[in-house]
Amino acid sequence: MKNKKIFTIISVLILSVLGLFLSVRVYSIYSINKVIAHNGGVGNINRLKERKVNIIGEFSSAHAKIELDFVMINTEFMFEKVNPIGLLRPNHNLHVYYYEEGDVFKSITIMNGSKEPSLVDGFMSYNNDKRKLQSVIGEEYLRSDYELTTFFYGFQPDSVNFLSTLDDIQIAMASMVFRSVYIPFYGNLYSFNLDNKYRGLQFGEADSNRDVRVNVYDKSKLLIKFVFHNMTQKEVDFALSTMEVKNQPDL
Repeated sequence: MKNKKIFTIISVLILSVLGLFLSVRVYSIYSINKVIAHNGGVGNINRLKERKVNIIGEFSSAHAKIELDFVMINTEFMFEKVNPIGLLRPNHNLHVYYYEEGDVFKSITIMNGSKEPSLVDGFMSYNNDKRKLQSVIGEEYLRSDYELTTFFYGFQPDSVNFLSTLDDIQIAMASMVFRSVYIPFYGNLYSFNLDNKYRGLQFGEADSNRDVRVNVYDKSKLLIKFVFHNMTQKEVDFALSTMEVKNQPDL
């Protein structure tokens, strides 16, 4: 009789723990799927893919040049610089160039990434348990903005299920939040390399985004941020393949 009572108590405890365990998983997976559906379904999840930048060979004298103290690029059009003093909220790290002829309007925005706040630092500051964060995500993905960004976009939130670990479910939820608040865009995130010295991320395809954002990194930090407006992929690649980074420390 006593053994039966003990067995009953143990069974109730096991079922209670199991119920709590399953309820957390059910709610978490339900929340992930709800966010995916809200964003247009599985087909609209931004995926991480690799691409090659079309390297341009010879440059004709007709090509124009944009040169700042931290970067230089060639362009296929003669861009004029927008005076930041005329902007409503001047940002002296924001360099805007535009080209306009008839109905054609294009622009390039360039920022010195080394003057921008670190994504990793901001992410870490909102998490009190840094050891837990390093354990779940992996210390190697918290070394630079590039690694952290590719980690979240490389993780597919639609891959988790009831058999997934709680860590993977937490990462799936975090990756959906990251995708929705970091840089909104249509399509996929593309990683690329330039001359084995720099690496970059392109947010979305040029044919489906009026504004194509491109971040360029060295092995450890963000160097340059570009926004290409109304430009083709060929024009974006032309600028990237001719880029020369200048006056950056520790290169």
